[in-house]
Amino acid sequence: MWTPTRGDLARTKAELAIGLPLGRVNGHLTVEQGTPAEVEAEVAEAMRVLAPGGGFILSPVDNVREDTPTARTNVSALIAAWRGAAGGS
Repeated sequence: MWTPTRGDLARTKAELAIGLPLGRVNGHLTVEQGTPAEVEAEVAEAMRVLAPGGGFILSPVDNVREDTPTARTNVSALIAAWRGAAGGS
């Protein structure tokens, strides 16, 4: 049985191509512990692979539990990267 793995977004989308909404930024590893650059890279990859064709919801896939300066900075980076990739301001 196939299970999704980190970094295998194209296969995840292909395997789950049944109208399920997909979103993908790791809340614990990337948002809580990563850097703004890592958040921006995950947002760009998720939007490049998962957004075409619709059914895309950008979100931390698990959740963001920590209320720390790093987590707050990275949530802001996630929103800014999404706006930039989506052509917003």
